[in-house]
Amino acid sequence: TTRPLMSAYNVSKHAVVAFSECLYAELKLTTDRVHVSVLCPPWARTRLAENAREDAGSGFGFEEAVAQVVEEGVEPGEIVEAMLAAIRENRFWVLTHAQHDQGVRERFESMLSRTNPSVRDLRKLSTRLR
Repeated sequence: TTRPLMSAYNVSKHAVVAFSECLYAELKLTTDRVHVSVLCPPWARTRLAENAREDAGSGFGFEEAVAQVVEEGVEPGEIVEAMLAAIRENRFWVLTHAQHDQGVRERFESMLSRTNPSVRDLRKLSTRLR
């Protein structure tokens, strides 16, 4: 899903998904020996917040919000285990934790019903920033 105040991060993740989808199709046309999967994990407890470059001019307490969701994230080992299982099973989509299924469902339902995107994440984030 797409989160507010994270434009560059969101664009890079969407680009990786689009590239992976194209690569998957191209590989299916040419070989059965090479496969591709796309990993869509939740936030993980890493040093991301500590190592992230401060977003100059955000002024919203963004770094603190990221630090909080990272702290509440899952253990990286859980993501690795799910990824390895998906590779063994030759699955393209690696959605490691069901906690984001509802957000994915809402996004696609919004697209198919031609409605504007939900701002639920923006409201949740703005609550954290107060």
